[in-house]
Amino acid sequence: DASAVYEAEHDIFEDNWGYTQLPYSVWEHYILGNMGDPSLWLIAVDAENEIAGMCLGQPRSETQGWIQTLGVRSDWRKRGLGSALLRHGFRALQSYGFTEGGLEVDSENRSGAVALYERAGMTVRRRYLIYRKTLLRGRDEDFQG
Repeated sequence: DASAVYEAEHDIFEDNWGYTQLPYSVWEHYILGNMGDPSLWLIAVDAENEIAGMCLGQPRSETQGWIQTLGVRSDWRKRGLGSALLRHGFRALQSYGFTEGGLEVDSENRSGAVALYERAGMTVRRRYLIYRKTLLRGRDEDFQG
């Protein structure tokens, strides 16, 4: 059920810096569109059939698969679920013939994601900074510099 995955993704990432929930139609196009492949997904559910975590994989290039989303709801963190989902994601990508797997992470993520990826043997390929400025209406000094 894509709408349940959409809602769970929001719950998982809503506290991350810069996270903005996309409208469902945009999320659906991006996640299920041209690059989406639900056969590369694993959705973990609890005893009440609620989503506890997810690993959503997709093709990135001929040789690289991509973990588009890896996340665990807060009540299920620190129990090994993220690690298990990531291992499954790597296996799924490998079974499709990809020789490399990648993902993106906020380096200041407070959930322990960076340490999880390092424990899984992942290495940093690229770092980038995002600059932001609040523009106040009618303030000329916002444009000097």
